[in-house]
Amino acid sequence: MKRLLNLVWISLILVGCAQINASDSVSTAIKEEETDYQLLEENYRKAIDESFAGINGNEKVLRMPDGSWLIGSCVVTDVEEEIVFGEYDSNFDENAISVDECKEIMLREYLEEIKK
Repeated sequence: MKRLLNLVWISLILVGCAQINASDSVSTAIKEEETDYQLLEENYRKAIDESFAGINGNEKVLRMPDGSWLIGSCVVTDVEEEIVFGEYDSNFDENAISVDECKEIMLREYLEEIKK
């Protein structure tokens, strides 16, 4: 009977150790994932900053219908058919936002996308 109890204790100890090791592995994986996420965020923020290098953070930008960003003005046309699809100007459009706001939106959208 004593031998059976010793085997039960040893089994419980081994199971407990396995659970601790699995828990440590999960914690390590979570920490590595958080570090990877922070690294991706930092690198993307740098890329965004480089994209807007030399542009004042208060300057206005406008989100275009295709999701891109416009600084300044443009006319979207079909040259062959001589059709004007739209005229845009980030300096005067009421939907224009600052470059700093644009950067935050770009970062937020990127981080939401990589979380999927």
